[in-house]
Amino acid sequence: MRGARVPSKASSGAEFAKLGNPMAHRFHVGEAVLMSAAISRNVPGGIYEVVKHLPDNNGGECQYRIKSARELGKRVARESELTKA
Repeated sequence: MRGARVPSKASSGAEFAKLGNPMAHRFHVGEAVLMSAAISRNVPGGIYEVVKHLPDNNGGECQYRIKSARELGKRVARESELTKA
């Protein structure tokens, strides 16, 4: 399609959704989400904040960079691992 705008890798998930990408992120940047604890992955459960939309994981599932107030670092989580807080 000539003249179509192609989003850069730094574009938000909302930008991809506006351009007709069928894979729109369910959670928004700044939104609070709940992640269940997973001892096998050393993941403390609790409330996290979505800080960035990430591309799919080649399985067609959206991913997010999330941050907890109780941890210093950030984590990557699949959409299926999160629920609305």
